Amino acid sequence: MPNILVIAWAFGLGLMAAAPVVGPVNMIAIRRGLVMHWTRTMWVGIGSVAFETCEVALVMWAGGSLLEHVDVDSMRHYVELPAAGIILLLGLFILRKAIVPSHRAKAAIRAERMRHWRTGVGGDFVTGAILTFVNPATFFYWIGVGPTWLQKADISAGSGGMWLGVAAASCGMACWFTFITAMVWLRPQKIGPTFFRLANGLCGGLLTIMGIALGVKALMQ
Repeated sequence: MPNILVIAWAFGLGLMAAAPVVGPVNMIAIRRGLVMHWTRTMWVGIGSVAFETCEVALVMWAGGSLLEHVDVDSMRHYVELPAAGIILLLGLFILRKAIVPSHRAKAAIRAERMRHWRTGVGGDFVTGAILTFVNPATFFYWIGVGPTWLQKADISAGSGGMWLGVAAASCGMACWFTFITAMVWLRPQKIGPTFFRLANGLCGGLLTIMGIALGVKALMQ
């Protein structure tokens, strides 16, 4: 059974996995909370944590044998380019919202709120899970650190200690999304169209840059 330091290490790995704020999940979670309600940020985060916990469990359960049977470099080559395209399109779609004329911004916000209201929190949950799925950085991150954690902690794949590590990593990811949910909750209650245009510009711009960077990296491999 791992000691408290080993569990804290797994918790830190989970926290670092979720923390890159320019990632698509964080960007959409923050934006969804600003457009709708702070609880919508929470549900996007829950969807992301649920899916990524499955990834962590898969990598931990397979252990080092996963690296022996999977050609990680080839997998990264074929996965990164489509993922970059999805992230780039998502960024451009949001960036387009930032250039909506001021007199149309309120109507656009109301329409988006109505659309998300119809999908409900289930749509937020699915959004978080799908964005985690299409972002290959999460899976490759755990392929890199998961087996190393097992080796350093002297824990065998499939053991009770491993599952405790998976739970600790999941708690680390959940803590990050709790943090950004709190940040959205503490935002000013009355925010106008200009704020949303700035938020769309920042969110869309960062996602666009991320998509281009991933695409260039994939093409250069």
